[in-house]
Amino acid sequence: MSSLKIGRNDPCPCGSGKKYKKCCGRLGEQVDISPDPFTRYSQLLTAVKLKLDQYYEQRIKKLRRDLRGHYLRFTVNPILPKENEAVFSEWLWFGASIGDNPALGEAYLESNGEYMDAMLKDCLVSLNDSFLSIYEVQGSEYQYLNIQDIFLGTSHRILLKEPWDEQLSQNAPLFMGRLVKLEENQLFSGMVVSLSNNSGEKDFLIRHLNFLCSLYNEDPARFIKDNEEIIYGLFDHASQQIMVNFDHMEAAGLDEIRKEQLSKAVKGGGDWQYLHTTQGYRWYRLNDQVSGYVRLALGEADFIWSAEVLDDIEKMRNLLNQAAPGLEPVVIQNRFSAQAPIDEYFNHWFLLIRDREAEQWFKTPHLEMDNKTPAEVLEEDQGREKLDQMLNQHLEASPEGQALIDYLKERIS
Repeated sequence: MSSLKIGRNDPCPCGSGKKYKKCCGRLGEQVDISPDPFTRYSQLLTAVKLKLDQYYEQRIKKLRRDLRGHYLRFTVNPILPKENEAVFSEWLWFGASIGDNPALGEAYLESNGEYMDAMLKDCLVSLNDSFLSIYEVQGSEYQYLNIQDIFLGTSHRILLKEPWDEQLSQNAPLFMGRLVKLEENQLFSGMVVSLSNNSGEKDFLIRHLNFLCSLYNEDPARFIKDNEEIIYGLFDHASQQIMVNFDHMEAAGLDEIRKEQLSKAVKGGGDWQYLHTTQGYRWYRLNDQVSGYVRLALGEADFIWSAEVLDDIEKMRNLLNQAAPGLEPVVIQNRFSAQAPIDEYFNHWFLLIRDREAEQWFKTPHLEMDNKTPAEVLEEDQGREKLDQMLNQHLEASPEGQALIDYLKERIS
């Protein structure tokens, strides 16, 4: 029963412009009081989602187009598989806060909750409280599946359509989905994506989530609820067995004691390889780095460093802390943080960007160099002069590249 008496031919109070009997009034009619709880709950979930899709019909099309790139910005490829459209839709309804506005499901509940059938309202409340997470199968009993949230450690007994008859191996499969609680039962709201755990996928996901929670300084429960697109992105990397590129940078000032400690550590060899001295910094790389661009730049009064994958980030942090205990660098860049570099460290960030672009330039074949790389040309007779002349020509054609070209010229000299 709805909380207010509304005639079947009255305008629907949700504001759709339709008669109540052809709008929200139909939702209650769509739900059979089935003796099978899974069927009954599935119909409730479908009815609520259908209403949201109808209510936001025009707006949702624009949101799907405008927010798709935002949702996929942490995935391996910026293309949403057709089979995952439902995961994206549920984020639009129940997870995507647009500016200062609540998610669409919350907004609908605030505006129209008092007119909704009690069962449908309770279902919408549960959907609004839900969030995307990743679960490990623990076992099964008849029509229920026992799972555990790999991030939060919470256990859940999930109602299924039919009994689970698969045998569990040593490494149980992982499921990504959105749990909702209806009455005394829990079930997945629609789409569930599975993932094997034969190559350390579970540990990969937990390590990366914990690192991001420390980066945001948030507890996992709050982080997962607020950053559903990150969960989806991590799952995508794990499923394709591709390392996450964090594009991570840190910087800090140095007193004389810690400067001496770091200098001694990097000059001792072992973990570090000296590369060059440019713009007042001595540049080093890790000898056993895992992947991508990894650099430490040691200056007279400060240092900066950058790494891309989590193994290298953790290794850099451990080595620096061992060399100079008590260091407290500031994170000045991370791909998963929307915060721009703070003014104090903007020049440090820009210096790392220039050095990374320089490394790419040195390794890239160029037509004007007969498809040789600048690194190869530099080994030739008068190679330095050839590169310097080419950079001067580039500067004449594109004066806005002054800072990078100046940096390249210093590197080759």
